Amino acid sequence: MNPKIEVYDSLKSAKQEFGENFGAYVFRLTRAQIEALLQGRVVAFDINEGEYAGFLVLDEVEVQFDESNKSEKQIRANLKRLGGV
Repeated sequence: MNPKIEVYDSLKSAKQEFGENFGAYVFRLTRAQIEALLQGRVVAFDINEGEYAGFLVLDEVEVQFDESNKSEKQIRANLKRLGGV
């Protein structure tokens, strides 16, 4: 399965341009969860009160992350390089 995944500048534009299909959920990540992803960890989440589970992982792209310097600038640079914000 290759789901369609795209990046938008805002939630509003994502809903308008990508669409909401049969329904849509918004999942928000904390900085700590993003840092965990950058370190190769998996973020698991519940969808529709236990009906489904979701698992968020980084694609097999090597992420350069200096554990001693978790600066916002570095995190943003990594996300931008990966096609995120």
